[in-house]
Amino acid sequence: MTAFRIVLIAGSLVFLAAAFFPLIYRVIMERDAEKQRAMIRASFGSWRAVCVLFGSSGLVTAAGIALLAAELNSVLAWGAAAAALVGAVCWGLIQVQRVRRASLSTPNSKWAFPAYTLLTQAALIALGAALLQAGFVAWVGWMLVILTGLLVAAYFYFKDVAPFVYYLLTLVAAIGLSG
Repeated sequence: MTAFRIVLIAGSLVFLAAAFFPLIYRVIMERDAEKQRAMIRASFGSWRAVCVLFGSSGLVTAAGIALLAAELNSVLAWGAAAAALVGAVCWGLIQVQRVRRASLSTPNSKWAFPAYTLLTQAALIALGAALLQAGFVAWVGWMLVILTGLLVAAYFYFKDVAPFVYYLLTLVAAIGLSG
């Protein structure tokens, strides 16, 4: 299996492991910020682990996109890699603040989350277009372009998109590119 596939799958699985950690679900579902912080403080080691997993998943996935860009060697693919990396840094900054503040909500979320979201969406669309341009597995390219385009629309309508969908897309893309 090509290195980019392994790294994309690893990044996706790391994110999904964090997303389905029982603590994160309880914290996200709790609407009261003080109760959220109390849950986080009561399980701070788990909270820190979740944030490290979330933060590292973006960087690992960006590395996978960069490895694929090296194989495709196109401006679109390298643009996807750059957007994914900068988006992952924004996502990582959110995770650092979540640990420091022992809170789900952080001051940098007001700019870092939209930046992460839009950069990640741009990366996935550019990656899909690069795959189509290179003649790789067409359905994977179209999936990335169309489904991520729908996520862009959803983000502008709802002002939020759950990040796990990006990692599902990269997981399916990596698996689809292996066959």
